[in-house]
Amino acid sequence: MVVFRIIMLVLVLLLNTREVKCFAAIRAKSQSLVEMRRLSLQKTKKSNNAKKKHGSIKHMQQTDTSLSKSYLLDVIDEASYRQAYAIEALDREVERQRIQQQLDDSKTDRIEARRDELSNISIKLKNIQSSLYTDQLDKQSMEHTKQEICKLGYASIFKQPQSSWKSNKAIEKEFGRPFGFDGQLYYSPLGVPILVGRMNAHKDDIMRNAANGADLWFQVEDYNGSRVLLRTSLMRGTMNSKKCKQMAADLAAKFSVWGDHRYESIPVIYTDSRKVAKRGTKVGSMKKSKSLGRMMGYPKNV
Repeated sequence: MVVFRIIMLVLVLLLNTREVKCFAAIRAKSQSLVEMRRLSLQKTKKSNNAKKKHGSIKHMQQTDTSLSKSYLLDVIDEASYRQAYAIEALDREVERQRIQQQLDDSKTDRIEARRDELSNISIKLKNIQSSLYTDQLDKQSMEHTKQEICKLGYASIFKQPQSSWKSNKAIEKEFGRPFGFDGQLYYSPLGVPILVGRMNAHKDDIMRNAANGADLWFQVEDYNGSRVLLRTSLMRGTMNSKKCKQMAADLAAKFSVWGDHRYESIPVIYTDSRKVAKRGTKVGSMKKSKSLGRMMGYPKNV
């Protein structure tokens, strides 16, 4: 009987020891899982903070654009686009109220006053743009020009990345305008798109990449003007159209240093897009020896 009790006591002790060890193992495993979860949360928090910081830096890089003549001209183009859009909205509202016979004298006076205000701002923007083209600007002058634009109510443009500007969303829908090209776009009498790069500020590489073999490049003979691309490749049967060529030559003459000096005609050369420099600092430049012809451009026809 005594032996039996001793055996039972030993078994109980063994079982208790095993339970203690199991409990200790479970507790240790639980603590390990808690620690792993804690470390995981810390890593996630650090990762999120890093992403926020990176996003903030990236946004600052997008919006912190250094002042330059080209950038200020782009800002003025954006401001002018918003001005024109606002004026068109007023005109549409007047037309809508006229049709619905809801237009009275008080509304007419308010709308006209607002329209005159917007028109005056547009004139001031054009004056600033003209001074940028003609004046030699240093850092202080460019900062002064920026302040003038801000006083007209367009300080927000400088805080926004150019990819979010309203004019970009509108111009990308235009037929014949390559992505990223922010210069002038015209259409010939046959509907052929004609690109006009802004003189000394346009993106020749974008125009050159958009050009195909059937397209023609135009520029005044002494090279003091904007390059013009006649995109005949987008319209079949227009490659040899004299009307299209003449309009491209007229635009090249108009957007040159001689275009505003009341010259009746200005010599213009043109060449195949395949003969235009494709890379390096001379992208888009043409040689007189490789020109396909010479014709006169008439600025007054534009």
